Amino acid sequence: ASENLCDAAATKPGDVHRCMDGTTVEILNTDASVYGGGDRGNMGAVEAEDVAAHGHPTSLALTLPPLSTLMLSPK
Repeated sequence: ASENLCDAAATKPGDVHRCMDGTTVEILNTDASVYGGGDRGNMGAVEAEDVAAHGHPTSLALTLPPLSTLMLSPK
């Protein structure tokens, strides 16, 4: 399989980027207890780490609940 990207810095579907202060906010987690889920997730927000990944200087370590929808947004 190959990717059709315009250059090495191009973003791909599924890439998550951080905001200037490094915080990414969880705006929807269908595994939250309010939706009858098991409350697995990122407890509302996650901080970027200084670990390079996919051509970007920082990355996120996310908890991805199984069989759930997770929506993230810059703070």
